[in-house]
Amino acid sequence: MLANRIFQVTLGDDFSRARKLTNGLPQGSVLAPLLFNFYISDLPTTQSQLFGYADNLAIASQHKDIHATELALTRDLSLLADYFRNWRLTSNVHKTECCCIQTTKQQAGQH
Repeated sequence: MLANRIFQVTLGDDFSRARKLTNGLPQGSVLAPLLFNFYISDLPTTQSQLFGYADNLAIASQHKDIHATELALTRDLSLLADYFRNWRLTSNVHKTECCCIQTTKQQAGQH
């Protein structure tokens, strides 16, 4: 299932040249989510909370001081970046987002 897989892209009547898959799991496979979960079962422990679904991860942190939240998230993202690099995982920059929610005008820098 994971060795010597060949793929080709079809767009209308055009075909790309066949290429060999050197890593990863076949898209749409029933076993792919389970195998991916085994692959990342040793994710490092972070100060922030991690949420995962299939091959998507979210990291969340909260604190009364925005700078403390920023420090925790920066540390955890650095830890995860090292882990991803070690296990040859890459983030999809098109699906990566950052969101900061404040509950008071003072936290947002407004007076």
